[in-house]
Order: sequence, then structure tokens, then C-alpha cells
Amino acid sequence: MKTSRRLSRIVILLLSVVTAVSCEQQIPETPAEELTPQEGATIYGKVMCGDRPLKKVSVSDGVTVVRTGNDGVYNIKSAKENGYVFISIPSGYTMAEASLPSAGFWKGLKTKSATPERVDFSLVREDQTQSTMIVMGDIQIFSEKSVAEFNDTFIREINKYLPSINMWPVYGLTLGDMTWDWYWYHGDIIGITNYILAMRKLNGLRVFNTVGNHDNDMQFDSLSEFQATGEDRTCMDAYRSKLGPTCFSYNISGVHFVSLDDVITTNTGDITRKDSRGNMRGVTKYDMQWLKEDLSYVSEDTPVIVSIHIPLFSFRGKPQKGNADSVNASVEEITAPFKKFKNVLFISGHTHDLYNIENYDVNGLKVTEWNSGAISGNFWVPALKGLNLCTDGTPGGYRILAFQNGRYTSRYKAIGKKANYMFRAYDRNQMNLTTTKITGEIIGEDKNNYVYINVWDYKPSWRITVKEQMADGSEKNLTAVKVETYDPLFTLMYEKGLTDSGPQLSGTIFRVHASSPATTLTIEVKDEYLNSSKEIMQRPKTFSIDAYVNEMAE
Repeated sequence: MKTSRRLSRIVILLLSVVTAVSCEQQIPETPAEELTPQEGATIYGKVMCGDRPLKKVSVSDGVTVVRTGNDGVYNIKSAKENGYVFISIPSGYTMAEASLPSAGFWKGLKTKSATPERVDFSLVREDQTQSTMIVMGDIQIFSEKSVAEFNDTFIREINKYLPSINMWPVYGLTLGDMTWDWYWYHGDIIGITNYILAMRKLNGLRVFNTVGNHDNDMQFDSLSEFQATGEDRTCMDAYRSKLGPTCFSYNISGVHFVSLDDVITTNTGDITRKDSRGNMRGVTKYDMQWLKEDLSYVSEDTPVIVSIHIPLFSFRGKPQKGNADSVNASVEEITAPFKKFKNVLFISGHTHDLYNIENYDVNGLKVTEWNSGAISGNFWVPALKGLNLCTDGTPGGYRILAFQNGRYTSRYKAIGKKANYMFRAYDRNQMNLTTTKITGEIIGEDKNNYVYINVWDYKPSWRITVKEQMADGSEKNLTAVKVETYDPLFTLMYEKGLTDSGPQLSGTIFRVHASSPATTLTIEVKDEYLNSSKEIMQRPKTFSIDAYVNEMAE
């Protein structure tokens, strides 16, 4: 398989060295000047870059959003329900102080609600002419083995791109479920602290986190709390005390990022029963208020990227709005605040699958969502047995977003595989799957000379070309037809007992019809950036787990 020049540019971008410098080359050590809060303000302070105040910086307590004045001062009339205050980092800046892997944009409050409390923020300039974001879905560490697998695969791989702290600006973004709430109290007792310790092994990567359903504390009766108040705040106290806000924004390279909590937990508080844990998609009224206020300060021409955990759209062969599991926020309600923007992208996790929905019409807004696969694949189970696949056959991996002047490119990178690993091909003549879990065209024997190709990050703008080498030396172009079926390799793993999770329908599998069982096929996939991946598929091609474990390994 072959890497295009465009992919090389993305890799170079990931490895580029950009140095953060302060406005005045150093942060002043002189004591902060006295500052009197406005009447009624319970949180106040200044946002500075060296000796220079920063104006028009958004500051929030998670409910109300205010802006700093020309003097860098802000005042918030807050009930301090969330226990923190944070800023929306402007483009071209980063925080002067941060305890990695935290991006350092928030601070915990120390006084009761009625007591005015001063909280200052210091930033430094950062050249963000170009930058990179590593997007991580569903890390889901829950045992010592899963932590070890995470360290040995993902951490080791990313650190190859981050040889020193001077590699800025490279950031991380999680899509929720970094942990697994059940194992906060059972098994190896793995929780948020273990996640933070694991992420600190990354060489200086600053990470923005999105909360997932499994990052909420299951010992609280959040169902009753939500029914009584419309909030599920208590079950997030543990998360917020360590990882900060569950709804916040920041700006990098001219792009406005929003991390939105779209999870309503319905725990009953019984930590002894797994069925006492539940969740539904929804955004609380306070979070929705924060979102609308935050976006009111953002220009309609600014590209917006929204990270959520539970996707807007479900996808089992074809997209559909996932409103059935909503509590108080349908797709229409969640997307409504973004209607003024010309370029909005939602990136989600939760499913442990990979699919892309592009330009889906929601009340006149063309909504694009990338459900971005999982670092953990199928909860690390196949990974611990030599493979790491999501239930739709997508290899466990992460997304690389590369930014330049408000524009971005995207690439899904399978962990442990070459950068241009974009598909997996199967010789149907060699398959004889017999599982009764599923039905359809991949089950049983078939000698019709079909070949199946799973192109996991496929979008309509991609090109799939298949050429068959005929006996007379000529080439025949084969048409790739999209089919709604299951990934054969994951189905085989399920059949062999390597995972308890059954396969899920994929919307990224294509079928071609060859003329004979022994011809060679040249399969090439090109994405929208002209990155390409190629396989010379000599048939018959063995269909077994061993045949695919080391395919395209780095």
C-alpha cells in the first residue's frame, strides 16, 4: 500500500516544532494589583498575557458566560453550582500554567457561593499557524491489563510523534468514556486517577476531555435527581474535581471547539448491580444556556467543531436521527444553536464503531457528524488476544486533525498499523462463517467469486477502484457496490469465542464480482485529500485470524 504526498504533509505537520512564548517573555512575579468585584459578583478576576490584559475573552462558571473588558477584568454573578471557573482560550494562546495532561483552562473554587472569590488566568502566546489535534474515542481503561495494553500500544505510538515538549502545538481531544464506572468499585478498581496517570506518560500532550456516560459516578441516584431538578450534577462531582468542566470551549488555529456534555445518566445508586446503571442522550437546561451564551460571542464565519459522546445519529447500515433515546434534547434541539454557522462538524464516540454522516438536513441545517471509532476497539477484548477491532470491523485507532488558517484535514489512524491502512479485503470464496448470531450474505459458503472490502472511514467523496488482471493480460474494471452487512473478520472472532460482543452492521463495506476464483485484484482507495491505500490481492486469499493480525503492521 502507498502513502500519498498529502499524507506526508500531515505527518510532517504532526512532527512540526512550534514554541510557545509569553507576551513579555516571562510571567511577572509581582503580586496582583488589588481588584474590587462588581456588586453581586461572586467570581471575578483578570485574564492576562504577561503584563498585557486580554480583552473579549469568554469566562464562565458553566452556566453564565461573560467577556473580559479592555482591562482584562471579568465579573460573574454565580451560585458556584459547578465549583469551578474557566476561560475559552483564544486562538494564538495557551495557558501559562497547566498540570499535564490538563490543558489548564479551568480552576476550582474555594469559597461558598455568597463569598466573592478572585480567580486570575495567565496565558502565553503560541504560534498556531498550523496545529494538530489527536482525537481519541472511548479509551475505556478498566483493568490493569487494559492499562498495560493502552500503554504498550497507543501511548508508545503517540510518543513516537512527540519526541520532546517542543513539539507544540499538538493537542489531544477525548470523546468520553476514558474510564468505566463499574470498575471504579469492582475488579482492579480503575478510575479517573488511573486515566490521568496513564495520560501523563504522553510526552507533554495537552488534552481536552469530553465526558462520557462511563465517566459518571454510579453510586449516586442520578435518575431521581434528574427527575426532580432536570440536572444530573452530583454523579459528575468526581469527574469535575479531577478533569474540570463537562461543557466548555476553546479556540485553536482559528477554529472554535465546543466540548458538550450530551449524557444524562439514569443511575439508581446501587453499585452492586450493573443494571442499575443507565444513560440517555440529552443536554440539561443549564448546559444549553451555557452553549447558547458561548456561541453568541463567536462569528458565524468561524469553523466550529463540537465534541460529544453520544452521537446525534445512529447508524446500522444507514443513518437516522437518534432521537429515540433522548430525554430532553432531540437532534433538532441540540443542533439549533449552531444554525448561524457556515461550517460545523460534530465528532462523537460511544458506539465503538466508525461512521460518517455528511450534510444530513435537520431543519435546514446541514449537519455533519463523524463517529470516530474507539482507542479500545471492542473494550480491549480482541486487543488482548492479538487484535483490536471495533464491532463493525474498524481497527482500534484515533483521528488526526491537522489545522491551518481555519481549515482542517482528517485521517483515521489504526493503532500499530501503517498510516495509509484504510481498508481490509476478503475473498468470499474462502469464507464459511456459521454463527447464528447474524444472518446475511457473509454467512455460509459462497463460490460466486465475490470480494468484500471494508473501507472504515469512507465518505461519499472517496474513490474506490478495483481492477481485475485477466488471463490474457488485460485489466477489467470492477464496480464496487455498497452493501449492508457485517465485517467478516470481527464475525469470525465472535464465532471463535474471542469476543462476547456480536458484530454490528457496517455501512462501509463494498462488494465486487470477479470473473474467476484465482484472478488477482488491484484495489485502491483514495480519500478526499488524495491520500491513497493499495493492495495487490492475490486470490485465493486465506480467510483466517492469523492472515490478518499482522496486515500492514508498522
